[in-house]
Amino acid sequence: MGRQLFVSIVHPDEGRAGEWIAALWQGPRPENAVVREWLYLPGSPRRMMMVWEGDEAAKAFVDRTFGDFCRVETEIVADGTTGMQCAFARDLEGFETWMRERGDPPETIRRWVDLRRRGSDASSLTEALAAARAWAAET
Repeated sequence: MGRQLFVSIVHPDEGRAGEWIAALWQGPRPENAVVREWLYLPGSPRRMMMVWEGDEAAKAFVDRTFGDFCRVETEIVADGTTGMQCAFARDLEGFETWMRERGDPPETIRRWVDLRRRGSDASSLTEALAAARAWAAET
């Protein structure tokens, strides 16, 4: 496994929080792990979400360091942040550029930009949904 992007939901054992924090800081640091976000989720019992990058050694560190003191659910994820930012900005050109730069095939880019253009050009939500159904029938 090469470098991956992960999301981990952490459910700490509240009675062992001190031990977990001490274990987290003990020993060599994980050389190939980068924490992008550490977020506290609302509600009880306490849960946290960590968005992070790493390789097999970094995942082993997380499994080992968190596993004795927390229940951890980790998934490999894909980062589509730029695509969503383009949607919020209504930036079709930026979306197309992002797809091209990440290496999507030209036909895939054409298809996905076409769907977004149909939604953008629609005068109402009803028209946009009809355009999406027509797009789906064509592809």
